Amino acid sequence: MVSDGATSGAAVVDAATSDAAASCVPAGALAGFYAWCARLPLPGWWLFPAMSIVLFAWAHALLWGFGRLSVETFDPTVSVSVVYGPYVLGVLQYLNGVAIVGSDVVGRVTYGAASAPIATFGYATLLIVVAHTTRQLRLVAKIHRQARAIDPFDRGPVYAFSRFTAQIGLAFLLTCYYTLTVNSSFQSGNVVVLAVLGLVIALSAACFVLPLWGIHERLAGEKEVLLAGIEDRTGKLAAELYRRLDAGELGRTKEVGEAMAAAGAVRDRISRLPTWPWPPQLLRGFLTALLVPVVVYVITRVIGGQIGG
Repeated sequence: MVSDGATSGAAVVDAATSDAAASCVPAGALAGFYAWCARLPLPGWWLFPAMSIVLFAWAHALLWGFGRLSVETFDPTVSVSVVYGPYVLGVLQYLNGVAIVGSDVVGRVTYGAASAPIATFGYATLLIVVAHTTRQLRLVAKIHRQARAIDPFDRGPVYAFSRFTAQIGLAFLLTCYYTLTVNSSFQSGNVVVLAVLGLVIALSAACFVLPLWGIHERLAGEKEVLLAGIEDRTGKLAAELYRRLDAGELGRTKEVGEAMAAAGAVRDRISRLPTWPWPPQLLRGFLTALLVPVVVYVITRVIGGQIGG
């Protein structure tokens, strides 16, 4: 049998050999880049989304500048593609961090090989979902812009797409809350992950509201037109009432008074018309799904911190 001393000596020799071998490998530009990232705030994780933003701005500045796109539009392919390069750099940095953890080389390689496809598949499908839902939501906004007749009294067509946009927002919320509950150990104390989760919550609200903003503005405009029309008619009825009173035609003022009362009832009904294109119960349900889990999460964290303290 080999003694404990011999085993320890062999381990020291192996470690020294490994260090000597590692020192012979040049660091290279990529290693220098990651070393520079590690010296940045939040170990440089914000740099990768910043790269995507710069690439996005550069590409669209060229497309807008040369007239390939109008300034208010974005190219879906370019918008999605800017993520790939920074994503690969971010994954490599993440895997480098994973590789440092532990002392077993085989274990490090195995963990990296196991986690890389999961991360790649997860983020790739996320990009596909974002691109697909963005296209759908832009179509909703386009349909609202091209609608020929807007009737604020007919709520069915006005509410037509609100349930769809709410369900897209809820789908993103479920992903966020899954991370906060089932995968809480990963995000606990991780500022970057918590920031991303906050952005996902904001994105879910944007998916619900922004595609419907155009029809909201059109409904508000139609409501103003209706109110202006009823005010104009009320003014004419008032003028006719005064004319008859001045002429001493008191017996003919009753029908004008009744017409003014009817106009006032119509004005009150128009004033109560909602301009947001969703039923009230749908909005309450979405806000409940949006806010209640966040409040519960914050409360449990506070209570857990006090108990732990």
